[in-house]
Amino acid sequence: MGWCHEQDEYLLVYEYMPKGSLHDHLFGNRRTLPWNVRYSTALALASALKYLHEVQSHVFVNTQLRTQRSNPVGTPGYVAPEFRRDGRATTQSDMYSFGVVALEIACGVRNFRNNNDHRQLLKDVWQKYKAGKILDASDKRLKKEFDPKEIECLMIVGLWCVHPTANDRPTAGRVIQYLNFQAPLPNLPPALHDPEFLSNSDINGRNTQ
Repeated sequence: MGWCHEQDEYLLVYEYMPKGSLHDHLFGNRRTLPWNVRYSTALALASALKYLHEVQSHVFVNTQLRTQRSNPVGTPGYVAPEFRRDGRATTQSDMYSFGVVALEIACGVRNFRNNNDHRQLLKDVWQKYKAGKILDASDKRLKKEFDPKEIECLMIVGLWCVHPTANDRPTAGRVIQYLNFQAPLPNLPPALHDPEFLSNSDINGRNTQ
């Protein structure tokens, strides 16, 4: 609904949600969301990012500050590695966060778990994707009451959005095309989230292989 910047702190103002947030329904004691609601929520999030990145970026963010460093803030597990390292927020770091949420929506599992491995969900989905069993990562509470093509699409898009190379992540507009099945899904590199691939990403977020 609004935002303000005061004394080096940014504040976002959201509409009050009496029925609980997405987090409450995915991980709290609220009613489990049916698949059609989850998928439409993912599309709405992507649409909001597209609006911020392409329409209102000149109002929401001072472009003169884009190259300056800041102290990274955010919940561990949702913050892109290059933002955590360099302190520079970009559209690509936004897409990383979207990718994490997309996987959580499909899997019903929180990526951030007790200050341990913030990439555990990503690793689990990636291993099932490589084994050709990505649907096994879907939220068991859905009891398979979902469109297999949609949930597979959302998880593959999520895996792509958390690409370790920032410049290789899709834009919000591209994500919307995939989720609406207006473009074929990408073929993910076979070692995309393997340890050896991650170790070859340089400090600028570009793969050095």
